[in-house]
Amino acid sequence: MHYFIGNGDDYSYTPIPGPLWFAAWLLVFSYAYTLCGGPAVVRPFPSLGVICTTGLLLGALQALLMIGMPFGFMFMPISFGSLPFDICFFMAGICCRRSKWLDAVDSHTTSLIVANTTANECTPDSSIQGSMIRFIDAHRRFLYSTSILIMVTFCVAVTLFDVGDLAQPFVQTNPGDDDGQDDDQDDPNPSPDGPVLRTVGILFGFAAMSGVFTFTMSLCLLDFFRKYFSFTSERSVYMAGAAYAVYIIHPWAISPLLFVWIKIVEYMSGDDIYFVNGGVYSFTDVGSDVYLWCGFIFVSVISVPMCWILGGLLKKLPGLRDIL
Repeated sequence: MHYFIGNGDDYSYTPIPGPLWFAAWLLVFSYAYTLCGGPAVVRPFPSLGVICTTGLLLGALQALLMIGMPFGFMFMPISFGSLPFDICFFMAGICCRRSKWLDAVDSHTTSLIVANTTANECTPDSSIQGSMIRFIDAHRRFLYSTSILIMVTFCVAVTLFDVGDLAQPFVQTNPGDDDGQDDDQDDPNPSPDGPVLRTVGILFGFAAMSGVFTFTMSLCLLDFFRKYFSFTSERSVYMAGAAYAVYIIHPWAISPLLFVWIKIVEYMSGDDIYFVNGGVYSFTDVGSDVYLWCGFIFVSVISVPMCWILGGLLKKLPGLRDIL
């Protein structure tokens, strides 16, 4: 990308898994699961206090990982809601299946959701079976209001604190190479008493909120789709079948569209978009945030339907239909 943009970077190639890092880590988790012996653990869905506390603690741990491993870990992007939460949710999924948290009469569809039971599984009692459904029903207002409040807080915080300024202390810059860069961003080694400590404090605040949000929003999504999307149609079957292919190919749609938008911004602003040390960050000041919002709309509006159409077509091809 940087080679074709024309910032003078040398062309290079490094194999990366792309979106399939997730599938690779899922295989790692699954292999680790097969090594775990002992009887099946059956327990009720955790309380609201346990969920919020776990979210805060995992969020703080996530912040430490983001500082210590800013470039990822074994192909996994380290960001809000990643590695500690991936492990926690994988374990929760196993417990959900064994404890039958979702096995309950759905009051919205009056149908019984029943999981397959094998001879080796423990049958949970009535206080455990369906406990997630009862938890959501009992705390629905809190879950939705908390999720919305955290989203609004994030939006306000991002507006008040320049995201570029927050990232600047952790990104090595080449002063003078970028004519469009702000003068106050030219120092590649900022004082640790200023921007770095401020950034770390805000990072921990964001991570703590995102930790709770990861749990509450997940439960809200389960509840929302259980209530309003518990049906099957021709369109839903198509999208469900194409979803995995869409996940794999979406970078091939987003990256070229982003390249096109960068060229559009360069033409309209008169500035060259400069990426720091050939990386994925750019602190070039193009004059207006409108370019960023328009770029998001431009890429999203075109890439989303493009990916679903291509994903559906790939799903129908011989050979690919068996693995996608």
